[in-house]
Amino acid sequence: MWFFSVSLYHPCWHRAETPISSAYKSFSNAKIDAHILVRVGLQYLNISLSTISPHESSAVIDTDQLLYNERFSFSEVVKGTT
Repeated sequence: MWFFSVSLYHPCWHRAETPISSAYKSFSNAKIDAHILVRVGLQYLNISLSTISPHESSAVIDTDQLLYNERFSFSEVVKGTT
């Protein structure tokens, strides 16, 4: 029974991370270098984005530290009717 509890409340089942170079905002030539991290669990999906420090980056725009984190809970998903 303990295995079931651990499987539900464990922080993540799978994790993937990669460096990216992306547009800073729409219709702009400014770019940022960042890491994107995705964690998938049984109860949620978590997406994090953080910029690479300026001395490691070749980005056009200088951002001190951009941090973004969003968690999407699977319990909030509602089955649609068609």
